[in-house]
Amino acid sequence: MRCVFPYEDGGIIIGLRGAHLSKLRRAVQAVDWRISNETNDRQDRILVVRGTVGDIAKAFCELAEHFISQGMYVDYPPQTRGRGSKEVDVSRPFIPIRLLMPHKTCGAIIGQKSETLINTRINCAARRVYVYRERIADSRERVVEVVGTPKSIARVMEVLGEQVARTLTNDQAESDLYIPERDGLRKFLSKQGVPRSRVSLESLKSSNSDKSTKETTEATGSSSRKNSERKRSRSRSRSASRSQSPVNDRSNSRSRSRDQGRHRRSSRRHRRHSHSRSQSRSESRSRRKRHSSKQDRDGRRSSRHTGRNRRSRSRDSESSRSASESRSPSRSRNARSSKRRKSRGVGREKTETNDRTNHESVEDDHPMDTSPDSNKPNGSEIFTDSAVGDSVWTKSEVAVVADQNAISGGSW
Repeated sequence: MRCVFPYEDGGIIIGLRGAHLSKLRRAVQAVDWRISNETNDRQDRILVVRGTVGDIAKAFCELAEHFISQGMYVDYPPQTRGRGSKEVDVSRPFIPIRLLMPHKTCGAIIGQKSETLINTRINCAARRVYVYRERIADSRERVVEVVGTPKSIARVMEVLGEQVARTLTNDQAESDLYIPERDGLRKFLSKQGVPRSRVSLESLKSSNSDKSTKETTEATGSSSRKNSERKRSRSRSRSASRSQSPVNDRSNSRSRSRDQGRHRRSSRRHRRHSHSRSQSRSESRSRRKRHSSKQDRDGRRSSRHTGRNRRSRSRDSESSRSASESRSPSRSRNARSSKRRKSRGVGREKTETNDRTNHESVEDDHPMDTSPDSNKPNGSEIFTDSAVGDSVWTKSEVAVVADQNAISGGSW
């Protein structure tokens, strides 16, 4: 018979330097005990027990007793429903044994509509006898789980050995056996929906401590409940005694009215304070808004003033440019007129000097003729003044002198 255990449970079977395994061999000497010793990658342990059907049943009973002596068991709840729930042996802790059976031989264990499997569980008073449908890892073997006390496990092993004795060796030789893997059994059972607490064995000490903690919590809870019930009963009795006496009713009504008045006053004060706080908050908000609006307005005004100043400056600059442009042609015109005037004066002087020179030249060429009807070659009339002498005057000089005499009031 081949069975598989997790890595931790394999250490309990072997013990320190094989002490536990040697103990099991001495207890059941008619059976060959062999266990895998690969410890490199925390692989599952495979225990092989060879012998007759009766000896194999004794060996597994001794193995279950060994687990209990080491304080190990599996936490399975008691069966309350189904067939054979009353026949389950609960005198000792439950121990799980997981056998590896070839796929062909599992039919003889299960039977038609699982009748054989159910009858085996009921007749042997075991907690659980179940054959998983899927195969473990990449092998041709299925897991047959047996959970119960040492006596019930021994009975189940006898029944299963009788059912499989004829074909087991041949089926094992033909099928691919399971090769141990790291946490292979845990992964397989987790896929089947088995909780972690039921995969490997647990110590009885931790369970006892858990039970003690539960008991203490329950005791404290019950004591607290009793105390609360006592307080409630006392308060009820006091209220009943107060309600019976009229004086107490009056005092209670007065105290209630006082409490109500205090509550109303406190509520009014709270409302006032809250109203004042809300008003102060609203005022501060309005002030902030006003301040921000003023700042915005000032900024807008300053921007407007700056724009106006810029515009006035641009206008002034444009006007100054236009004025300079207008002045420059006037100045040029004035300069031109002054030059023209100067040129005219110079021309007049030149004409006068030319006239004089021409007159002198005429006098030299022609002798003076005092008659008014005499015509000169240059076509200008010449006048003489007896008072001055024989000086010669042109028509233009005569007109100038006449004007001066008219202004001064003299006579010509």
